[in-house]
Amino acid sequence: MVVFTPNTVIRSTEVNANFDELYDGGLATNAISIVRLAAIESTDFCNGVALGTAGTWYDLKANQNFTVDNANSIIAINVSGNMFIGGAGTPTIASRLVIDSAGTPIYRYLGGTYIYVNNGFGNCLTGAGTHYITGLAAGTHTVKTQGVSNVNTNTAYCRPAANIYESFATYVMELKK
Repeated sequence: MVVFTPNTVIRSTEVNANFDELYDGGLATNAISIVRLAAIESTDFCNGVALGTAGTWYDLKANQNFTVDNANSIIAINVSGNMFIGGAGTPTIASRLVIDSAGTPIYRYLGGTYIYVNNGFGNCLTGAGTHYITGLAAGTHTVKTQGVSNVNTNTAYCRPAANIYESFATYVMELKK
């Protein structure tokens, strides 16, 4: 396994060898790609966030900044982890990415699940994968994660410091064409 850190320069041959879901968008041989964000959470950043109204999206992970060098690049964004929502009823829960929330937001669904046990909890990131975005202007951008439930009064948790079973990571890579 290769661990990439921010601003690591990678050739397309390394990207092909290390990512299962490489965007089939025509990267040139030996194109340069750069890790723009590699945030593996170690703090309890989502500790009892109330999702008070069914169907309303709530911020679970605040905006994180990343930079794009070239407007022609493909931006690969991956969120993974174990972030719980639940506590009331048997809800369907989901999560999404919000890119550039302060400007013209771009939304991409991450994952979710149905909780079969009354008052139980489920991982709202279940099924999340890598999203490929094109057309972002050169400059600074933001990415955040939101969650939703179809039942009122649910709660969200992600406490990596306090609980070894809860985790969260965001990775952004600029794939230059």
